[in-house]
Amino acid sequence: MRKVAISKRKRMEQRYESVFFLVKSTAATFARRYNCSFQDCLSEANKCFVEAFLSYTKDKSKFSTWIRNKIWYGLMTWRRESSKYLSRNKQTVFLDDDVPQSSSFSLQAFVEDLSDDARKAVELAVFPTKDMEREFKKNKRNQLWGMRKIIRRKLHKEFGWRHKRIDRAFKEVREALR
Repeated sequence: MRKVAISKRKRMEQRYESVFFLVKSTAATFARRYNCSFQDCLSEANKCFVEAFLSYTKDKSKFSTWIRNKIWYGLMTWRRESSKYLSRNKQTVFLDDDVPQSSSFSLQAFVEDLSDDARKAVELAVFPTKDMEREFKKNKRNQLWGMRKIIRRKLHKEFGWRHKRIDRAFKEVREALR
């Protein structure tokens, strides 16, 4: 029994050495794409490698393909579960100075540095009106584009802004966020 466990461990170590670059590059790609810590992704990828190694059979696919897919889907699951945890334990961000904020980003400080036009665009994005919320719920396909479109329409129709003025405000916000 002990000899079987040792030989399986040796095979796992040999396989890991042969695909280490694949494990590392998959974790790096995932970390870059989803803005996660590389070390956290690599740690989770190593766990996924062990699970993938133990569940692999030759008739399913090539070993490298199996490992890559298992690691990628394992990282997706890990990210989804950690996002669910964070969303359940999220604190509300207030604009009052005396209330501590849940992140290092300060919306109040960000807005103070913007022009009045850009400030109005940010205000509509952060605190949409009821009619904007209703319109946004109708358009669920591309949420970011949909919200931008709704804000543009509101600024143009209700506030009478020209398209160039709206473009300048959006550009200022975009540059301030960088």
